[in-house]
Amino acid sequence: MGEEKKKDVLFERFLACATEEMPTQDLKDQVAEGLRKRRVKPPVAVMEQVLRKRLSDEKANQIMFYPDAQEASLYPLLLQNAPTGSQQDHPQTKSQILFLGPLYLVHRKNWEFMRPFILAGGLRALVNMFLHDNLHLRGQAIEVFRNLTSEETFPWHDGHKLSAEASSSSSSSLSSGRQDQAKEVMGKMFELTQAGIIPKLVANYSSPFPNASFLCLSILAFYASFLRVNYCKDNILQLSENLLKRLEEWSQRKDVSQEERDLAKTMHDDFGRFEPAKLPEDGEKGSNRGKRREEEEEEEEEFMMYRVKEDRTQVNHVETKSEAEVWKEKGNSAYKDKDWSLAIECYSKAMDVPVTQEQLLTEGPRRAIFHCNRAAAYLARAKETSLPQAAEAPGAGTCDAMGHLEGVDVGSLSEEERSKMNFKAALMDCDQALDLESGNVKGRYRKAQALKGLGRYQESIDAAISALHVAPKGILEKEINALLSDLKLQEEEKENKQKGGDESKKEKEKAPPLIQVISSTSNE
Repeated sequence: MGEEKKKDVLFERFLACATEEMPTQDLKDQVAEGLRKRRVKPPVAVMEQVLRKRLSDEKANQIMFYPDAQEASLYPLLLQNAPTGSQQDHPQTKSQILFLGPLYLVHRKNWEFMRPFILAGGLRALVNMFLHDNLHLRGQAIEVFRNLTSEETFPWHDGHKLSAEASSSSSSSLSSGRQDQAKEVMGKMFELTQAGIIPKLVANYSSPFPNASFLCLSILAFYASFLRVNYCKDNILQLSENLLKRLEEWSQRKDVSQEERDLAKTMHDDFGRFEPAKLPEDGEKGSNRGKRREEEEEEEEEFMMYRVKEDRTQVNHVETKSEAEVWKEKGNSAYKDKDWSLAIECYSKAMDVPVTQEQLLTEGPRRAIFHCNRAAAYLARAKETSLPQAAEAPGAGTCDAMGHLEGVDVGSLSEEERSKMNFKAALMDCDQALDLESGNVKGRYRKAQALKGLGRYQESIDAAISALHVAPKGILEKEINALLSDLKLQEEEKENKQKGGDESKKEKEKAPPLIQVISSTSNE
């Protein structure tokens, strides 16, 4: 089968899936016709503005209709909200309209798509649309999220089971692969406590579109249960008094179904057994919240929860500082003192500490931090060695006792060679960190820095953009955007030099070679 034929088959499968649940044939035909027109003229301009990269028509179609795992990880950025106060024709708003549709109609049914989507920050992107002014988009985002909460999709309430499997498994690849990925997916769901998921769900109490309040109450019930089972000591999750009162009101509403009232009553009776959570003092409110719209802040303060801990291994006992953490702190101290080689050695020793069984489930993200930190030390030393007085700087030009450059006499190398080796070592650590935790924003950002240092500018741009996909609001955004701006200038300079070289080559080709001129003159 030819390549074009394969693409046609994939597109027809997309159409079949997109229209299979539509009630009438006329509606199916209309939707199919619209999607076919979209394929003929894909929204390349909008996608390029949002993704900040050049795209062909075929690449745009692949992202929209038959994406692979890498392209699925682009969707959180394509679904990101436009800046507050933006016009309706803002590229980000157009992108939401264009790509939430395929996600809602087709891609949400495919876990092979949804897994990388979640790991790249897709859950947060959906939650950020729970108060969207466009009620059609809001409704689709809520329904996609509701679909994800099914236990048939992912074992959201099996944290203990996943931990036990990781501890009992004799296969290191199993515990560091599938188990780490499952842990990371659950971690992305847990992170929504910081994205305001509870107040956003409660804000839909008035049911701004049909069935909105029931959908949001169902998600609220799922999320409270998810937190309690997986992250709370003795399965006790305390809700604020205001949230309990709202659930009680919900159970007495006359404008909703009996099923919705019963669910609200069950939640109220279940969580009402525990002492209500106390709201923080005024000075504590919003300390880790970042900037949000005022109405969202008010909702969050009114319906807060607390006593939720992410690391299951710390829920039921007080854990003493591990040997690995001690070495990591020593590495951090050496890094602050600009002793790069000592920092590299300490982070390497942290990686070599044996892992206890109870830490298996969380070892991937923990080890990813060690690799990211060591990459930072390599990057710092790479930049230091490029300076004229690098040899006099602490930690520069020394022989590493451990790490990727163990035993290499970097002091005998030129500054350029020494810098290149450190950038390569940093890149190796970043790749290892991302193998362990694909959504690690520092890993992606430092990978972009390492690639830039090696002169691989387009790859660096791709890595920096991927870092933006997973960066929580306000975390490294300024640094990543600054890096992207610098990379764009570097790429333009590189292209201009190439064009200049090509023009010079053409001029030389037009003129007779020097040897020919001399030869013809002599013969005369």
